[in-house]
Amino acid sequence: MLSKEAWLEHTAKGLTEWIKREYGWMPYYIEIAPDEPTAPWSTLWDKVDQNRQAKAEFTDLMGSEVAFQTPKPASLIKKVLSMAAGDEDITLDFFAGSGTTGQAGLELNEADHAERKFILVQLPEPTESKPTPPKP
Repeated sequence: MLSKEAWLEHTAKGLTEWIKREYGWMPYYIEIAPDEPTAPWSTLWDKVDQNRQAKAEFTDLMGSEVAFQTPKPASLIKKVLSMAAGDEDITLDFFAGSGTTGQAGLELNEADHAERKFILVQLPEPTESKPTPPKP
């Protein structure tokens, strides 16, 4: 909703219009995003992989998908860390799984020369077989 003064200002700038609907005429106004927005992050997360890409990357790296059925994509965790962790913060991941949080932290550190640290904790869980370690 706009005040009368704000409506008149928008109208003077050509940022208002009336649109006919089946129930009558409705006023609409156009909002222009500020040059320096105050909202820090978009709620739409684009440019992050999905779990299936992470699973394929893990399988390609380790030669097996048995140990972790749903590894998280490093691009997703990097997005979270870039939003939530400072350049020298410590991230604690109690459900480390395949170590994606560590990977994401290291990749971010390399990209922006920061010194993020991380602690990864994974409780022992029974698996059908142990993955074959990668060859050097």
